[in-house]
Amino acid sequence: MVAMGILVIILSFAGIIFRVSINSHRTAAANAEIMQKLRAITSQLNADFKGLNKDGEIFEFTIITNQGNEQRRKIAEVIQRRLADIGVRVEIRILEWTVFLSEFIDKRNFEAVLLGWGLGLDPDNFDIWHSSKTREGEFNFISYKNEEVDQLLEQARRTCSQEERRVCYQRIHEIIYDEQPYMFLCVPDSLSIVHSRVQGIRQAPIGIRYNLIDWWVPKQQQRYRIEQ
Repeated sequence: MVAMGILVIILSFAGIIFRVSINSHRTAAANAEIMQKLRAITSQLNADFKGLNKDGEIFEFTIITNQGNEQRRKIAEVIQRRLADIGVRVEIRILEWTVFLSEFIDKRNFEAVLLGWGLGLDPDNFDIWHSSKTREGEFNFISYKNEEVDQLLEQARRTCSQEERRVCYQRIHEIIYDEQPYMFLCVPDSLSIVHSRVQGIRQAPIGIRYNLIDWWVPKQQQRYRIEQ
């Protein structure tokens, strides 16, 4: 419930709210209804969680994140401030990257962690969600386990059919969306700058670098050459 409240609060940040690839039956109207319910839940949180405590103790937890990322620090501060409004105490710890990984993430030594994920051109997220990837140093550091997700991840790696893979990953995203092992906050905005001499750039939802191999510069505008 608290997570749902944060999800609405975080909309004040630059960037777009995270949207997973889910089946088409979830229409814009359905998504609008979900957001309306989330806002109602957030309002109810102010009443239900105000002064939240157990046996006289204030509910509190610590968020850890890595040093050198201002966006994550600011998001953690928003979470801290808004949860304080409903009586929840949040401590923020900013850690040096190698210490953050070796002493906290790898050892599962945290209550809440603020991080970000990015994939390459291939949507394979086996290492993040498969239940076999929970050992120290691996990426499923929250020990998430879902048998259907495991099967779909394996199926997507076995097939060469892009359509079959699309169906697998779409279903995986739907399960993750419903189960919320992570609370996805936003996709940060990015600004790419490329000289006007460069041709062949095609914008897409994934960005512009997906077809980098197809970029070219007209011969008369070339400034640098590699001697054969």
